[in-house]
Amino acid sequence: MVPTTMAMPEKVFNLMTLKNDGTTSYVTMPLFFIMVIIAALCGTTIFLYKNRRQQILLCRIVLGFIAAWYIAYGIYGTMILPDNSTIRISLAMCFPFCSAVFVVLAIKGIKHDEQLIKSADRIR
Repeated sequence: MVPTTMAMPEKVFNLMTLKNDGTTSYVTMPLFFIMVIIAALCGTTIFLYKNRRQQILLCRIVLGFIAAWYIAYGIYGTMILPDNSTIRISLAMCFPFCSAVFVVLAIKGIKHDEQLIKSADRIR
């Protein structure tokens, strides 16, 4: 979110907010921690390939954290920004959406693997 005001615009990032007077505020630090949790859960999910049900559960939890990140980003953006500013969406704000799409595709692939293994067990 990059608001445009009469003065220098305030910029809201995951880790900090750059104020009009050049100072930084770390009030948006929870956004950064949510992203760290998402990355850790995604990394953990990769190594749980033997337990597909747990993989699906962790992927759904990741989707919840991504939704929580967008909600928190919106809340911080409306709380921090002045009333007369406009919000521009930056490219970096689209990355969590892309990761959500990939997580949904991963869930679909994991379910497909589960069905494939069940059908192979029936043949034996």
